[in-house]
Amino acid sequence: MPSVQVSKAPEMLTSKKAFVIHEYSSNFFNPWYSIPLGRLLFVEKGALHLKVSDRQLMVPAGYCVWIPAETAHEIWADTKAVILRSVYFESAFCKNPCFHQLSIFNGSDLFCNMIKHTEKWNNLQGENEYEFTFAKVLRQMMPDEMKKTFFVALPSTSHPGLQVLLNYIHQNYNKQLTIDDLIKAGNFSLRTLQRLFITETGMPFSTYLKYMRIIKAVEMLSTTAMRVSEISWAVGYNSVPTFTNTFKSVTGHRPDFFHAKQSSAIYAAMAE
Repeated sequence: MPSVQVSKAPEMLTSKKAFVIHEYSSNFFNPWYSIPLGRLLFVEKGALHLKVSDRQLMVPAGYCVWIPAETAHEIWADTKAVILRSVYFESAFCKNPCFHQLSIFNGSDLFCNMIKHTEKWNNLQGENEYEFTFAKVLRQMMPDEMKKTFFVALPSTSHPGLQVLLNYIHQNYNKQLTIDDLIKAGNFSLRTLQRLFITETGMPFSTYLKYMRIIKAVEMLSTTAMRVSEISWAVGYNSVPTFTNTFKSVTGHRPDFFHAKQSSAIYAAMAE
């Protein structure tokens, strides 16, 4: 569980078997909360940050995320325009293990369009049989849809001293950071800092910095028209080929793949 207070979810999210919320916003933020319904999100535009107890994840434009029931989470977006579509429904009784683990996945066009179709029930307070049935169909489709998973995650820590240094990395990831810079910024010896990174995050400093840069790159690719070369420099790489190869090794895709997803999301939004 996170070390922050988990708020109660709005009553409307606990009083129905299925509920739909579609949001068009900027600098979007939902504080920590947990509910008995599972949450299916489709990030149609923008890039979403998702934090659960042990890690922080990035959800690019055009992707879906499944948050199991009773999973405390916090979400936010730093981009100017966000289109976020959420469908909440009962899932705790489902036997398929996919419903009991968090997942980010590349939903099919049909699946994503069906989520968009649920906007007709946006914030509907009373029970609606059609809404419930439609949510049930989405639930039945999910095991197949979730086979194309995608994760770019940063681990969290409850260690106060290391958290300060992780925040330092988040603020300076685009610079030529070294572990010596962290030693100067904190109050740890080299050996202690190396040990803390492994025990608290499960990875060395160099890997954490690499993941931080790739997360920022995915966000830029999903929300801007910047060229890949521009993004590689913006996140701290001096070589575009090195950036491209690192990006593919972490995400499984070349950077242009996320540019394509972003273009498709924008075109679909404009078509409506």
